[in-house]
Amino acid sequence: SCSMSVVLTSDDDSVLKDAVEANRLIKICDVSVSDMTRSFVRGMVHIQWPQTTFRDSSQLKLVIKSLPDDSSGSSNQIVVFLRGKYADDCVNISTRDVLWLFHPHVNKAPKGRADDHHCILYMSDAFNTGVVYVLKAEKTSHTTGSGKRPAQTRDVDPSLVNPAKKRDTSAAQYQYKKLAELTDGDTANVYGVVKFFKPPHACKGTDFTCLVNLVDPSLPSGLKCVMFSREEKLLPRIRTTGDIIRIHRVKVQMYHGELQIVARTGSSCVVIDGKKGRAFDLRSGHINVTFTDNDKKQIESLREWAASQSDLVEESRSSCLKDIEPASYFDLTCQIVGLSVVTPGSCTILRICDGYEPPKNCKKAEVAMQIVDQQMAHITESCGYTADVFVYDDHAMTAAKLIPKQFVCLYNCHASVINIADGLRHEDDGHHQQLVELSLHRGTSYGRGIGILTETDPEVIELKKRIWPEGHSTEAMSDGTTEKRLISRLLIPNSDSLQTSTIADILSHSDVPSVFRCQAKVRGICPSDVNEWKRLVCSKCGFGTDVECEDGDVPVNCREGGSCELQEDFLFTLRLEDVSGHLEVIVCQDDLEDFVCGRKSGANGQPSVSDRLKDVESVLSPEDGSCGGQPFIDCLLKSYYDPTEQTRYRLFGTEVICNR
Repeated sequence: SCSMSVVLTSDDDSVLKDAVEANRLIKICDVSVSDMTRSFVRGMVHIQWPQTTFRDSSQLKLVIKSLPDDSSGSSNQIVVFLRGKYADDCVNISTRDVLWLFHPHVNKAPKGRADDHHCILYMSDAFNTGVVYVLKAEKTSHTTGSGKRPAQTRDVDPSLVNPAKKRDTSAAQYQYKKLAELTDGDTANVYGVVKFFKPPHACKGTDFTCLVNLVDPSLPSGLKCVMFSREEKLLPRIRTTGDIIRIHRVKVQMYHGELQIVARTGSSCVVIDGKKGRAFDLRSGHINVTFTDNDKKQIESLREWAASQSDLVEESRSSCLKDIEPASYFDLTCQIVGLSVVTPGSCTILRICDGYEPPKNCKKAEVAMQIVDQQMAHITESCGYTADVFVYDDHAMTAAKLIPKQFVCLYNCHASVINIADGLRHEDDGHHQQLVELSLHRGTSYGRGIGILTETDPEVIELKKRIWPEGHSTEAMSDGTTEKRLISRLLIPNSDSLQTSTIADILSHSDVPSVFRCQAKVRGICPSDVNEWKRLVCSKCGFGTDVECEDGDVPVNCREGGSCELQEDFLFTLRLEDVSGHLEVIVCQDDLEDFVCGRKSGANGQPSVSDRLKDVESVLSPEDGSCGGQPFIDCLLKSYYDPTEQTRYRLFGTEVICNR
């Protein structure tokens, strides 16, 4: 039996094995207050209390202890609270059942005995989208004369219990089928070369989708692959025909008499450049991606085959501004200089640059643009290197979420011809003076859409050389007078491949906790004085006070019982803003060292946190205070509920870059 929250599993459950492989095991002794979005904890039920009620919802309290292979040092058991649907669906569990808790929420535990764990785990409707897997204890054990069962050790599949054993057999975990071997009803892992694709776009419902036609040596005619996801960033980031895609856990089915591949929630995909000699850079919306030597061999084989297929190395539609022909369709790789949402959901205008001068008769928009880098906009526009692209309907919504300075590819862009005399678009050679409007029309025909590129993409590297030759850029101009505007970098591996979210998207996202990548301007910092970032906090109930109030009014009675126990802590708030709105983000003690020192505090002569605070303050609050001088931050955020169940946002895994 199963539900969306709790699944009764077995030793040979392939779904659980896939989930274990795709997430990171956190041993009970290593649990701390941190992001558990891609992690899980497992243990055996040691103590179970009767079900109770918490805030009009069911609650079940457990103590789970480490499995033998996970035990290490002290704190090998931890308290778990199951609430809401999790409590209702686990009401029949018993001691010695084994639990896997995927994506639990972690809070600090009130201080108790010295051997108590310092954290508590929660699985609750209020902030969990994870799953609890339950492996029931053996029911056939004979009882003793006293009626008590003798202690027994559960026989659990080694690949689920011992991570070392799992790594030893990881090469055998994924078996791949050739496309010609797929049959109706299969669940399989596949590799394929992209023959045609449509970029991710919104469905009529709440999901996103993309369409890919995959081929391989066994089936050159190819199979259609339809992919769905609640998050656009989890769909494949395909750049061009010939890219190679690896997809795990796809379903194969007949649709209108044709066999097709369907990838939904639970599937995962990785895209790799299909050109021979290119690096094995992985494009994926997932932070944790497995990639072995066997994968490299598979990719090299497909690259070799694809290079001999004329339809996979067809003439590119890519163009640049200087080569645009009226009435033509083309793909354009460019950098966004500014944008303007003219009519929400209907028309967004992108001001772009690709390092070349566009035709003189390209239509320019007479609207105010949202600009992130004023100097970049001034330089490119004064040189005549910018053009406006008018993005319509479904693509207008995607364009509105972009941020100036991002690199994108506009697929199937149209150089529409406008007759100035009558204002009508037409495709013939009229006698009147004409304008060319660069347009991205509605729909996804011919792969039309917007693809977001990263700094490491080969196309972007070449583009940056054209836009900023000889190292001249807005980050460091030749006279050395311009400071770096992008003032941060991400510290979590593969996080730079995550798609950015606008502030409006973050605020409207209902699942808590969730992890986001956000690029926005730092509009303010509170407190503004770095000396006020330090405060005293009760480790038991969370009560906080300024350092100067240490001898002042401190509550005698802690909410958790007894007196408050104060310790030094750091806390300040950043006010972020982009074209869609503004957001208050907390930087707290646990993330401060990363934010200030990038995990190098005091190591090998590196400056300590206290040494860097003033530098960070000066970067976050530039002296000129102008719009152009305000810094731009690329950061990771996590949503969570505070004690009053209000949604808050916390910065993590991000380092401020200080020019010392």
